[in-house]
Amino acid sequence: MPLPLRRRAAGLIAALGLTASALALTPGAVPAAHAAPTGGGSIVYIKDYNVWITDGDGSVHRQVTRGGTAAAPWRSPTQSDAGVVVAHRAGAIYRMNQRGEVFNAFYPPALFDAIGTTLSGRDLTETAISPDGSKIAYTYYKYSLSKKRWATGFTASDRATDPTKYDIAFFDKPSWVTNSRVVLSHWYRNKAHLFDLGGRDIPWFNESYYTPNAKELTDLEVSRDGEWTVGVRGDVGDQSVVVIHNEGDVRTSAAPWTPVFGVTNPCGIGLADGNLTSPTIAPDGSVLAWAEPAGIVRSSGMTCDPGTRVDIMVAPGGSSPSWSRAAVGQTPSVRHFVAKKRPKVVGPARARKTLRAYAGAWSPAPASVSYQWLRDGKRITGATKAAYKVRKKDRRHRIAVSVTVRGTGYYVPATVTSTAVRVR
Repeated sequence: MPLPLRRRAAGLIAALGLTASALALTPGAVPAAHAAPTGGGSIVYIKDYNVWITDGDGSVHRQVTRGGTAAAPWRSPTQSDAGVVVAHRAGAIYRMNQRGEVFNAFYPPALFDAIGTTLSGRDLTETAISPDGSKIAYTYYKYSLSKKRWATGFTASDRATDPTKYDIAFFDKPSWVTNSRVVLSHWYRNKAHLFDLGGRDIPWFNESYYTPNAKELTDLEVSRDGEWTVGVRGDVGDQSVVVIHNEGDVRTSAAPWTPVFGVTNPCGIGLADGNLTSPTIAPDGSVLAWAEPAGIVRSSGMTCDPGTRVDIMVAPGGSSPSWSRAAVGQTPSVRHFVAKKRPKVVGPARARKTLRAYAGAWSPAPASVSYQWLRDGKRITGATKAAYKVRKKDRRHRIAVSVTVRGTGYYVPATVTSTAVRVR
């Protein structure tokens, strides 16, 4: 069973010039650890270079992915409300269930940064699936011309799609506020932005809005009901969590509520000997969790007061937590296509004649079909249409077509290759 932590330092309330939240528990009323709310849902996180999942009280831990190494770790796990997990590894995005069964994987489209530099491949640093599971936000990072530069794009979750559909944001650390709005960190890492898919960028706030002791602000998350915002303040070696009670609409408004100096009273949580990172709020908004050097910790409420807050280590050795409404075990199964009739090559197998691909019969009917023609089992460059014109160099070789079908939802792509025909 997870045990309460003894905090190694008082909260940063006084030190940061911040005040305790008005919603803090009554001083002296320290709740018992077993009575603390757990927030519901589940937390995906990284441990030993792989994705894991736990529930809100840390009583269940399951490994989701395998094969992660220091050279090729899994990174940035998030989860939809339906229990679909997204993470990235070696530049590719993987969409899977809680058992690690992959629905699809793809390399996200390249993006360009604010000065036009192309970002792609292993520049990938962040991925985040939308609550409804339909979209993925992804971020590329590169150090260029003596500056850190980020670009965040958006793609469908079941395939790579054109990022210009939703536009590109030149910020990082995307976190979904709704299914069409994300919160991002400004590329100088000292200001929060809200970004509506389709291109509306809304500068939101920075630390000078509520404290004279302003620091860098990044890694923000808004609670599902819009009541709370949490983030990381400070640079590496001096990172703590800030908790803000939102007093107005930040989920849908084009002019969202912002903190007011002297009125808004955020609070801080920190350690004397280590960083706090990746704050994430429970789906019911009752508690939050974060990563610290020893692992992932869950609080007993949305309060920063170490005298009334009980912190529980829920995932020793864990990092990069992300909370979702999906419970552990609430996850879709992989679905498979069935080929009722195999693909085949139709037409005369002679030079300068055209061969056509019969895609076969599938159950259920696929959403899309793609083709790849083969010569002696090897791909023919550029031969990806339903028809192929036979060339002279194909004589005395065997030509086949490989048909791949794809579906929506949780169907994994299926590929079947036809019987080859010999070109005369």
